[in-house]
Amino acid sequence: MVLLTDRGPSGYLPDVWASLKASAAANPDVPTVLLLVALDVDALSACAILMRLLEAEQIPHKVKPVSDYRNLGDIYVEQIASSTELRSIVMLNCGGIVDLMDHLQTRLNQEDEGSGEAPRLSTELPHPECKWYILDSHRPYNLNNVIEDDGRVNLLDDGEPNMDMDELVQQTHIMQDIEDEGYEEDEEEDLRPPPQRRRISADEYNALSPDSRAERRSEMRRLVKHYYAASWHGTSSAVILYSLVQALNKSSNDLLWLTIVGLTDQLVHERVEFEKYVVEAQQLQAEVASLNSGNSDEVTEVVDTDSGATVPVRQHISSSLRLDPVQELRVTLLRHWSLWDAIRHSPYIASRLGLYTQGGTQKLEVWLPRMGVPLGEGK
Repeated sequence: MVLLTDRGPSGYLPDVWASLKASAAANPDVPTVLLLVALDVDALSACAILMRLLEAEQIPHKVKPVSDYRNLGDIYVEQIASSTELRSIVMLNCGGIVDLMDHLQTRLNQEDEGSGEAPRLSTELPHPECKWYILDSHRPYNLNNVIEDDGRVNLLDDGEPNMDMDELVQQTHIMQDIEDEGYEEDEEEDLRPPPQRRRISADEYNALSPDSRAERRSEMRRLVKHYYAASWHGTSSAVILYSLVQALNKSSNDLLWLTIVGLTDQLVHERVEFEKYVVEAQQLQAEVASLNSGNSDEVTEVVDTDSGATVPVRQHISSSLRLDPVQELRVTLLRHWSLWDAIRHSPYIASRLGLYTQGGTQKLEVWLPRMGVPLGEGK
């Protein structure tokens, strides 16, 4: 698979968009684009942004929700594998952490088992010209998605550095040797990364003695274990797609709002480090200021029926959407919750007041009245 980086107006996204448009233009009468969307707010926001762009270009498309990877396999077998008109499949917040082609091939094999027909290949379905685009904020990526390159599947990365992944990608010849040999469990589990050593080429590796090659393979196994030892999230998919919006000069408050929702979803569910959130939020706040700095009046030209002269007329746009940044409490106010419940369920406040202890609860009982909220009303 192809790992694409360098997010920004001069990065990969405009090229991906141009490829998607070109394949759609060759088949204008049928839906050539399929969006597979995970069931989280960031993915839904990214989907809404991409749908607006597709609709603006009058590109027919379909949208399918994906609840889990088993559901993804069912969708592939039942609706994708036999759909010869598809040319672009975009996966939003799904597909990155599993070996996608192997996962789909396994599901195909289950479907074809006992049919007596020739086996179908996931690398050839739904169509040899169909391309897969994976935009997934989940980390770490499955290494097979990163290393393998069949020219049809594109992993859209946010460009954040990952030393373990970079090292493994550069040493694919050793990784291939490990796959041929098979992964063996070490006697003692060691998740520490191996000491850094000079990278060697495939020819240099083949020239090593058997013991030296075995040592290199052991180091790669340790590095793979260290790479998979933790899970985290990368940049919001909505934020990445908004960089495409900016590159296409299609920025608007509607699309910016969807981007803000996607980033906020990561903050609320603690899927982004606060320092990174601040950086992304500041960039979006600058975009808010750029799109909302002027007044809400619009100048239109009206032709006078008597003289035929063109007269500029300023009209007030009362329905225009305007965004303003505000500072809000990190408290989720659900309809069935009281203020007391909302504060107790806020990870940000609960961890700082220690609400998981009796002393923390007593602090909250003192804190609310000091804010002017009687305990009876707060609860």
